Amino acid sequence: MSCICEGFVRDISQDGISIIINKSIIYEFVELRILDAHDIQLEINGRVIYCKESMSGKFLTGVKLLGSGDENKTYQERILQCYNNSKKNLKINIVGFLSQ
Repeated sequence: MSCICEGFVRDISQDGISIIINKSIIYEFVELRILDAHDIQLEINGRVIYCKESMSGKFLTGVKLLGSGDENKTYQERILQCYNNSKKNLKINIVGFLSQ
C-alpha cells in the first residue's frame, strides 16, 4: 500500500504519537513509517484516536501504538532518538487501512 500522506512528529508518549499533517485521515488504522539515523525504516501499526483541524489549517492527529507494552517502549525509544537527531523536525509517512 502506498503512502497516503506525510507529516511531522509533534509529540511522543508512552503509548502513542502526535503528528501534524496537511489533510484529514479517514482511516481507523494506519502504519507509520519513519527512517531512523541509519536509514532503517521503522514500521509501526497504530489506531487513529483523533484528527482535528487546527487554526493554521493543518491536522493534529493522535495515533495509539498497537504493539505490546515492550514493543511500544522500544518504538518510543527509537522514535524519540530519531526525533532528537532530526532537531525535532522528524518526517513521518502514513499508510492507511480501513480495518485491522
